[in-house]
Amino acid sequence: MNFGMQGAGYRWLGMLALALAAQSAQAAGEWTFTDIGYPPDGRMSTPGGINEHGQVAGSSFAPRETVFMWQGGVISDLETRYQSSAYGLNDAGQVVGGAFPIRPGEIVYGYEAALWTNGAMVSLGVLSGGRNSTAYDINNSGQVVGVSDTLLPYSDHKDRAFLWNGTSMVDLGALTATGSSGANAINASGQVVGYSSAADGFGSKHAVLWDKGQLIDLSGSSASRFGDSAYDINDVGQIVGIELDKAVLWQDGQRTVLGGLAGDDWSAALAINNAGVAVGFSDRNFSGSNDQRAVMWLHGEVIDLNSLADVVATGWTLLSATDINEAGQIVGMGVNPQGFYQGYVLSPVPEVNTQVMSMMGLLAVSLLRLHRRTRSARAA
Repeated sequence: MNFGMQGAGYRWLGMLALALAAQSAQAAGEWTFTDIGYPPDGRMSTPGGINEHGQVAGSSFAPRETVFMWQGGVISDLETRYQSSAYGLNDAGQVVGGAFPIRPGEIVYGYEAALWTNGAMVSLGVLSGGRNSTAYDINNSGQVVGVSDTLLPYSDHKDRAFLWNGTSMVDLGALTATGSSGANAINASGQVVGYSSAADGFGSKHAVLWDKGQLIDLSGSSASRFGDSAYDINDVGQIVGIELDKAVLWQDGQRTVLGGLAGDDWSAALAINNAGVAVGFSDRNFSGSNDQRAVMWLHGEVIDLNSLADVVATGWTLLSATDINEAGQIVGMGVNPQGFYQGYVLSPVPEVNTQVMSMMGLLAVSLLRLHRRTRSARAA
């Protein structure tokens, strides 16, 4: 075996071991439940996302909506000057969302897409002719996606999906020339998922994928009660969202209905990690009330997170799961025993064999780095 083959082998061994470790811990059903709490003067916390370091970014309320960062049991305000909200973050701790900036002498119509780096906020602006925007996701390359209204030719203001490339916003377009669209997530390769109004004469909202300049309709001829949407895409290209009121997975041009809990008629998958573990919610009667339950899809099975022993012991009701990282940590929104809406983190507890697989993954990565150094020394 030559070095190239050895390097590839070690790399895949590492990825496989780490993925199996995370899935093994989840299957074992042992979890640590953590109440995120809320910042000083806050009354509610809503997590937007979690990165690979276990950092959580989200929004807190009272006296106004502001952005927070949580890590290791400590929660702190990230933005206190403006009314703001956070929806995503990358592994560098950069946070994206929206803010209502105050600029003397300027009329501000609404939220503007915002990026926080090391606590400093930068407004990403709006598309041409637009008045408001919101950012929903950022990858490790710093590419940001979201939605901004814009003034289209021969039309009026419409929402459009945007990609911010570090200097300016780019309109990603829609399925029709004057249609609306929005972007929810972007992966490491720059693939973007979201929704777009369709050319069916009814303005139906379809789930879509933007890939290498192409706009792909994932919904086909479906017609959902509330509209279809793709909410997340992992680095393998697996996409999750909602179609025909059910949680679905799109992969390699094929659609798999993930469904919801028994008796429920509405579900949505909101996030998926690279191991293919998805999270979201399941509900009955489209109530949006406490009938809603946070769920996880693992090995083809839908699991009510409220059924986990570590959750039952807390007295909480978990309503939704909004994100999951590669370690299998899940964040979402729930109702605590006092009846307050609050954020939580669920962390799988590794078993002994899980820890061994994790060590295998780290060993493989270390060996790969050693081979690279050896090759560089020989080349010199």
